[in-house]
Amino acid sequence: MNSIKEIKENAYLYLNENPSRMWSRHAFDVGARNDHTTNNMTESFNHWIGDLKNKPILTLVDHLRVKIMGRLHKRYEKATMWEGKVTPRVMVKLNKVQQEARYCMCQPASEGQFEVLDRFGNRFVVNLNHYRCDCRVWESTGIPCVHAAASISYIRGELVNYCDPFFSIGKYLDTYKEMIHLLPDLAVLKDDAPNERVLPPNLKRLPGRPHKIRKREAGEALPSDFRKRSSSIRCDICKKE
Repeated sequence: MNSIKEIKENAYLYLNENPSRMWSRHAFDVGARNDHTTNNMTESFNHWIGDLKNKPILTLVDHLRVKIMGRLHKRYEKATMWEGKVTPRVMVKLNKVQQEARYCMCQPASEGQFEVLDRFGNRFVVNLNHYRCDCRVWESTGIPCVHAAASISYIRGELVNYCDPFFSIGKYLDTYKEMIHLLPDLAVLKDDAPNERVLPPNLKRLPGRPHKIRKREAGEALPSDFRKRSSSIRCDICKKE
């Protein structure tokens, strides 16, 4: 924090105003098992539902039910064809970590405990028995960091055996195995009590143009502003900046 204050005091003051658990690795919730700290999931959901946001509430809920029903089945059906212990996306991360671990020097101290020196000269203590590393990446994400990967390679182990069970294919299948039950069309249902049927309220158009963009928090930049401030943008097709 003192180093940040010397570079830019406004940044120092801004960080002090926000809880350290939101931006500092040492205070992250290690039970989350997630390294994603942005709000992209909300943006992705808004884009996924598309024009459904303008529909009446009953139509919106029913269309969301159909979309989610198809998404659950599609993901479960896809996962049944996977092989191995962890999901393919996690396997890609493990392969990248394995490549970077080659530049680390590993010194064993006892069974399951190592002192690892990375290529930048930083020293870290790794405990394979407790799934911990001083960098806290392993604890926070549930995926072995480069220092843990170097230690695991030293004992001829496999990285997939040191991942959190949350990333296993079995857990993925458990997540999407349940189904959203089907509903018949309302026209085929028998109306036993037509006089007691509850009708939807009359729609009243509010003044002004309907909002299609969600309300953002104070200080949160718009996507267009973010792109303008970014020094580079990664292409979705070629994956290059």
